[in-house]
Amino acid sequence: MTALLYLGVFICSFLTIFSGRKYAKNTQTLNDLAIFNLITGIMATAVFYVTSGFKIQLNIRTCIYALIFAIVIFINNTLCIAVFKYMGVAESIFIRQGLSLALSISMGVLLYKEKFTLVSFLQIALIFLTFLAIFLPALKNKTTVKTVTFTGLIICILISVLSAACSVITKSFAIDKEVTDENSFFFMTNVFMILMAFILVAVLNKGSLKNSLKRFKVLPVNEYLTIFLNVFASNIGSLLTVAILKKDALLLYAPLGNALNLLAGETVAIFIAKEKPKIIAMMLALLSILVVLFF
Repeated sequence: MTALLYLGVFICSFLTIFSGRKYAKNTQTLNDLAIFNLITGIMATAVFYVTSGFKIQLNIRTCIYALIFAIVIFINNTLCIAVFKYMGVAESIFIRQGLSLALSISMGVLLYKEKFTLVSFLQIALIFLTFLAIFLPALKNKTTVKTVTFTGLIICILISVLSAACSVITKSFAIDKEVTDENSFFFMTNVFMILMAFILVAVLNKGSLKNSLKRFKVLPVNEYLTIFLNVFASNIGSLLTVAILKKDALLLYAPLGNALNLLAGETVAIFIAKEKPKIIAMMLALLSILVVLFF
């Protein structure tokens, strides 16, 4: 059953990355990000309302989790745009993924008293080698590499901390017996995201509601279906993550999730974008998964 959940995570990651490639380039500014958060937030609340069986169940504890989660994601998304002004994509992704994984693993050990095993050591080592296999060749491409600035490094550290915080919040919610359900949690998370996005859009457009609403016209109508696919896949992936973290340790899920996401990204790059495959990185990521499945 757990293997099927991880397979679902891989499929959701593939669909999210596939659909996200089409419109991610449109989110280059804070205003663009706020608009996309508005659009995706509205879509996401609809998805979670349906998957809840049209019955959202809330209590104070669930709403507190949702508010904290929404704030963390909103700040994290904002910083992910800002960081590219100070360093290249390759360096940024390598630093963020590496630190985020290390912090998530540390939180699993410190907060939830999870124990290292030989398998977990091998799994973690392999996924870090996967990051290196992707990062080192990227350094040779001088057109995409920028100097790592102090500001960029600080932003990367903050993003990593926030990403690890997302894992901790999700794990804490998954094992909390006093919350309602994950559909209601993610529903309220997106309600808070909509409110924050709307405030940001209004502020950036000098408080004019008319100017704010005009920004919804930045996308062609036919792209909204692609955005909905991204939202749907991402949201189902979130539900699967909660289901996994109810059973598995964060120490196990963090590297496995990274490996599955990397494989999904490479699959999209090879078959959809027709990019040259990163054979070594894919083999290492796959090996990190096999270590867990068979040992």
